Amino acid sequence: FCNKLGDKQEAKKYFEKSEEMAEEFSDLLNLAEDLVDMLENKGWAEKVYKKAAGKAEDSDDFRNIAQQVYTKIGDHKWAEQLYKKAPISKEEIKEFKQKEAEAEDYCDLSSLAGELAEVGDRKWAKKIYKKAEGKAVGCTDFCDYAESLCEIFGDKKFGISIYKKAEILAKDSDDFYSIANSVARRLGDKDWGKKLYKKAEDKAEIFNVFHAIGDDLCVELDDKGWARKTYKKAFDLAKDTNNFFDLAESLVEKLGDSEWAKSTYEKALELAEEDKEVEEQCIEDIKERMEELK
Repeated sequence: FCNKLGDKQEAKKYFEKSEEMAEEFSDLLNLAEDLVDMLENKGWAEKVYKKAAGKAEDSDDFRNIAQQVYTKIGDHKWAEQLYKKAPISKEEIKEFKQKEAEAEDYCDLSSLAGELAEVGDRKWAKKIYKKAEGKAVGCTDFCDYAESLCEIFGDKKFGISIYKKAEILAKDSDDFYSIANSVARRLGDKDWGKKLYKKAEDKAEIFNVFHAIGDDLCVELDDKGWARKTYKKAFDLAKDTNNFFDLAESLVEKLGDSEWAKSTYEKALELAEEDKEVEEQCIEDIKERMEELK
């Protein structure tokens, strides 16, 4: 939402109105998460989380808010207090132990560790993640593990060492893009992210990858000059209505180039009208977007 507005002051007004209208627990929880992710305003988010806590009714509610309080605003003490209101039951412990005994690979163990973290047993979760690390076999596994270390435990130092393992194992553009995206978002390391995006782009061959990299260059690195060149590569590889439409959306919303977006929408419309399988609603959507740019 903030990316579309391009103006945090306007976004602030929107969220103020959303807070006034929020009545349900879920509304407040989602709002608080958006305040952290989109406005980076942890102080305001904390106040909304407290409102949400006042409306929590069951174990799922308390665990959901505790998880976000722990990971989003980093208040571990308050998170533990919230988790105590939703202790793990004997039945859950039995189920978790069974899953641990039956786990065969990294995905099984990682999934279990994530579940344990969500219910508040991070000590047990950390032990399971350690087991999972021993079964990680490729770039994707290590990248996922590094993300968990950063997001769930806030252990960026250990996470960096695992990201480095993932980079060593990376083979193609998808691998390097995944690590670049994660490093940029989870660590905020733009220099390292830039090097990884470069490796991803050098190995890229298809529209989707160039498009994704272009988006990230705008959003994560704020490098619109580089993004423009990458979007051009995506444009040259676009083949159908969806490709051109999605690219046009990025050009206007992320790059801020309405003129290029307009000509790209025109290309999408041209292909849509030639393709009998394209639904009429799709054509109308393209025309509507073009009208908005006038």
